[in-house]
Amino acid sequence: MASLSDCLQVAEYDQDDIDEDGMASLVTHAASSGNVQLCDWMHEDGYPWDLDAAKAAAEAGHEELAHHLLNIYGEEEASAECLANVLAGAAAGCSLAALRRMYERCSREAREKGKKRLVGAAVCGASSEWQQKAEWLAAELQSCPMPPPSAWGKLASRPDALQRLQWVADRNCPLPMPNSRAFAKLCGCVDGVTALAVVRLLLSEAPEGSLPPGKKAAREAAMAGHVPVLQALVGGGCAMSAQVLHAALCNGRMEAVAWLAEMLLEQQENQQQQQQDEEGEADEDDEEEGESDEDDEEEGEADEDDEEEGEADEDDEEEGEADEDDEEVADGDVVDEVELLEHLQGLGAGGANNGGGGGPLQLNADLFVSVLIAGHEEAAVWLLDKGCPAPPAAGPPLGPHDPWARVAEYGSVQLLEELARRGYPMPVSTVRCMRQPVVHLGSAPGRGGDRALGAG
Repeated sequence: MASLSDCLQVAEYDQDDIDEDGMASLVTHAASSGNVQLCDWMHEDGYPWDLDAAKAAAEAGHEELAHHLLNIYGEEEASAECLANVLAGAAAGCSLAALRRMYERCSREAREKGKKRLVGAAVCGASSEWQQKAEWLAAELQSCPMPPPSAWGKLASRPDALQRLQWVADRNCPLPMPNSRAFAKLCGCVDGVTALAVVRLLLSEAPEGSLPPGKKAAREAAMAGHVPVLQALVGGGCAMSAQVLHAALCNGRMEAVAWLAEMLLEQQENQQQQQQDEEGEADEDDEEEGESDEDDEEEGEADEDDEEEGEADEDDEEEGEADEDDEEVADGDVVDEVELLEHLQGLGAGGANNGGGGGPLQLNADLFVSVLIAGHEEAAVWLLDKGCPAPPAAGPPLGPHDPWARVAEYGSVQLLEELARRGYPMPVSTVRCMRQPVVHLGSAPGRGGDRALGAG
């Protein structure tokens, strides 16, 4: 841990290089860590700050520092809204006894201002006494409003998130709606079993006629790799999209990638079938109108057009048979099908009403590099197997933001060897960017890579 003198030197340096908001944020971070001396020094040295620092101290459980900062700031100078924020911080992070002391200190106006957020802050906070605090506040305030969206996001990281949500539901308090940002955050709970139970609870408690979960919920579940949650979302009316697949891929969630790929293919085939059915119904209506007006010459011409459309329908049927062949290919192991992601390049997003959005998945060098930067080398190699290109060669000198520089920085020696073996024209200067120094790595197309040897 850095000494206080080191912290002061950093703070003194930063004061010359950051704006006023940045300096206030330094005080807030110092308060969150419980560093009283650093907070005092910054205050005496003229650092601008506000009661967000006191809130941060209370939220981290530093009751004495929170009161100390309130004393320095002066309660008479603080608005009821600012004091309500400090009180919410105490509800989230302090013990019940500490919360009561802060509650008694704050004015009645501040308590009234915080009425809509205090119970929620306690339910979603890090304190182990969350239930005692929530029940005391609910009785004191005679209300149990839904926590703000920012608080629900914190709840997603709690191992007992389901228990806390159930407490809210048992008291007939409003829960996040399926299409809300709060619902989306809860889909990414750290534990997959908890996430699934939470999603099922929220979907079952949603009022009839509620909008289905949106693309943000699907992306959160995909990034966490929660396949059962994705399945539950689909059951709740959420449509998957190429953006969701991209989120799973960039986070190395290969099981989710496999399931999403199969789901997207099925979704596309269903949409195509529905479109064909609608066109077929329209053709039948046209034929009936043509038969009822045989003497009308113009309608007779329309019948000839209908016959041409009928021939187009036969072509559609042939295409449908080709689709069935594609379906047989997709029935195998999705991850190992070479043609799968090539097919997915043409997939669009879901409809506007069910949370879809964005364009098709693009298999390009940017996707390859982003997956690698995220730390998922296995997924990056898998992309290469599916036809995704690696970055093109760049001429020297190699800049820090050049794609190959990122590959060298985040990839292993084995990955560079694999790329060389596949014939990618790797710049010689790539080795300078590697975390593991090497002697030489051949990069001529078709020649393969020489064995990368550690220099130290």
